Amino acid sequence: MQESPFLHGRDDVFYKLKNIPFLDALGTDHVWQVLSFSKLRVYENGEMITEEEVPDTWLYLLVSGEVTISKRGRELLRLHHAGEAFGEISFLDGSVRSATVTATGRTVCLAINADMISRIPLQYRASCFATLYRMLAEIIAQRLRRTSSELHYVIAENRDLKHQLANLQP
Repeated sequence: MQESPFLHGRDDVFYKLKNIPFLDALGTDHVWQVLSFSKLRVYENGEMITEEEVPDTWLYLLVSGEVTISKRGRELLRLHHAGEAFGEISFLDGSVRSATVTATGRTVCLAINADMISRIPLQYRASCFATLYRMLAEIIAQRLRRTSSELHYVIAENRDLKHQLANLQP
């Protein structure tokens, strides 16, 4: 992994990243605040970004490339759109990672340090927190909807298989 220093005052990075969907929703003042405790990280193909069951409170926004999210070695999801986030659960609750994230090809991420979020100046803190947490809630809600749909499918498939198995028994 290659990592930049914190991005405080980096106009070049601000203008390059401000239109990424997640950041665009924050608004200009809040993007500047978020960048002050963020770093750019570049990963090569196959490089692990986060590891399941390991403590880590960074939130990642995909800038370019693709990542695979897996749990216990099984792929769950691929992210490949600029602005897609991962690491949001650990970012919010400070617990260990629930999945492993691996770069698929050369991947650039904006890594936001949750431990430094309390350093946002007081005049920006409430509105920045509200916007940031709403956006994280939307990400979690989308993933929960997808998971609920997949769970419904698996339950129905399991029920059908049990029925088929019962009909095979003499």
